Formats: sequence, C-alpha cells, structure tokens
Amino acid sequence: MARRDHDDDDEEEVDEDEEEEDEGEGEDDFINDAGADLPDEDVVRGSRRHSIPMRDEEEDIDEIERQVRERYARSTHIEYGEEAAEVEQQALLPSVKDPKLWMVKCAIGHERETAICLMQKFIDRSDLQIKSVVALDHLKNYIYVEAEKEAHVKEACKGLRNIYASAKITLVPIKEMADVLSVESKSVDLSRDSWVRMKLGIYKGDLAKVVDVDNVRQRVDVKLIPRIDLQALASKLEGESVKKKAFVPPPRFFNIDEAR
Repeated sequence: MARRDHDDDDEEEVDEDEEEEDEGEGEDDFINDAGADLPDEDVVRGSRRHSIPMRDEEEDIDEIERQVRERYARSTHIEYGEEAAEVEQQALLPSVKDPKLWMVKCAIGHERETAICLMQKFIDRSDLQIKSVVALDHLKNYIYVEAEKEAHVKEACKGLRNIYASAKITLVPIKEMADVLSVESKSVDLSRDSWVRMKLGIYKGDLAKVVDVDNVRQRVDVKLIPRIDLQALASKLEGESVKKKAFVPPPRFFNIDEAR
C-alpha cells in the first residue's frame, strides 16, 4: 500500500509539472517577443466615451433641457412669425416728425379735379415738395395737401385755375389728422315691409319692398316691378348669342300672354 501511495505522489508531481509547462506555452503564444505597440491616447479616450452608461447620457439631456428652460424663462414675452411684425396702432398715428396736413380752399364742385391737377403737376415738376393730395367726397370747397411747410403748398398751388391766389391755407392739428381720412361704416337697420332704393344693376334707382331679412348671411330679399327684356330672353332660349346692350327695359308687371 505504501508503494502505491508513493507512485500516486509521483504521478501528481509529474502532472503538476506538465500543467506548468502547458501554462508557460500558453503564455508564450500571447506574448509578442518583438514588443506590442501601445494604443494611442485618442483611441483610449474614444473607448472610454463609448463606455459611458446610457443613464449618464439621459442625465446630460435633462441638464441641457433644464438650462434652456431657465434661459428662456427670463423673457417675459416672445413673438414669432407674424406676431413679430405687428406694430401697435398708436405708433401709426401722425407725429411732429411727419409731414403736415394743410387744408386748401378751392372752387366748389371741382375738388377731385383740383386734386388730380395738383398731383399731375407734382409728377411733371420734380422741384415741388408736396407729398400727397386728398379730395373727400363729403367735404366741399376744400382739398387736403400734405407737405412740410405752407410755402411748399403755395408753390404747388400757384397757377391752378381752381385755386385762387388769395385762397386760405389752414394747418390741420396733429390730433385731427387721423380723423381726416377715417371712414365711418354706417349700419343699416332693415326690417320686413320697409321700402328701399336699389343702387346697382338695371334696377338702380327703383323702389323695392323688403320681404325677408337674413341677418346671419347678411342678405335681403326684395320685391319690385321687374324689368325683363323679352326679346333678349327669347333669343337666349333659341341658342342665339345675345350681345349686351345699354338698353334698360322699362318696369312692367309680368304678362304671361306676352311672354308666350
């Protein structure tokens, strides 16, 4: 028994020696005798960056978002697009830096003609220093001229037959300049069974009776004496081309026998 135990010990020692030799041979396989090149510093840094956990990236995004919110929270009002181009109505009103508005007396009934002649004179002569001319339909005997000085207005109006040499020129106050060109919209209150006058078309000037009012669609139905051109209607039904004529049919009640 003792001999067998000794043999076993010898075998174990031999096995250990062989394992050490095998390990040595394995190490030799991985060792480069010529010497391995050390990795570049940039490569090492890159590998470290790629090894950052996703949790850190999410934290960075949250931190950036927090900084952006803090930065723009200081701004009380931010406008984008069309809102940035909006200007307060008060800034559009005339000021002392703008040209003045002058009211010039002219021949009554020739207000529009005078304004056109004055603007044509401005186009033909580059030395005139007026800016614009306005003639209002509801204002008789006067026109408005925009210029820096009264002398500029007098020079522009000199020689016009509808403006006398002694014509009075009045300065319009700055506060009233905006009211000169303001237009007031008139609301017309129509009701059923009321009477109106037509303003357009072949029925212009005719008297009509309101039979229905649609306030939602802003529409009114009226009843009036028709103006029917039976000859033009017959030609159209026969397929003939009907030329527009200046002739306006007289108002007549519809006659079915005549229409046949």
